[in-house]
Amino acid sequence: MNTKSKHQLNELSVVLAGEAGQGVQAIASILTRAFRQEGYHVFVCHEFMSRIRGGSNSKMLRISSGPLRAWTERIDLCIVYDEKAISHLGKRLDRKSIILGEGIKQTRDLHLVEVPLARLADEAGGRIFVNTVSAGMLWGILGGGNVSMNNAVTNFLAGKQQDVIEKTSQRSKAAWSMG
Repeated sequence: MNTKSKHQLNELSVVLAGEAGQGVQAIASILTRAFRQEGYHVFVCHEFMSRIRGGSNSKMLRISSGPLRAWTERIDLCIVYDEKAISHLGKRLDRKSIILGEGIKQTRDLHLVEVPLARLADEAGGRIFVNTVSAGMLWGILGGGNVSMNNAVTNFLAGKQQDVIEKTSQRSKAAWSMG
């Protein structure tokens, strides 16, 4: 990302998973914009999209320094927003997958990292910011530049009131610094 050579990130598979209505699409859109601004190729796959609020959804972002043309079963990094996501992703998650989430029970040998997403969102201004906090935190973990994330959030929210854009960008920046 901006602190590393573009070619140091050969390929990464990121999956975002949660209930319908939890912002999985928004996070994927923001992250896709930010990665592309940094010069990466991004392949996005809409997996198992539920049309019913509360149903399980996931999106895979496959990021690479070179062109991508297909989905991969491998999951390197996953953010889960509910426990159903673990069973929804099934055997695609293994010990090599890093899973970030809150209150997820260990049901098999997985690499779970507890992240207090609800608390961080509440501190940022409310649960509505859980997707912004998640995107900013993930971007920070991956070493992405704050300017790219800010531009991605601003472009995603184009057409919204300026104060909404500013508050959301501030929340993303705060989460980025925690990553």
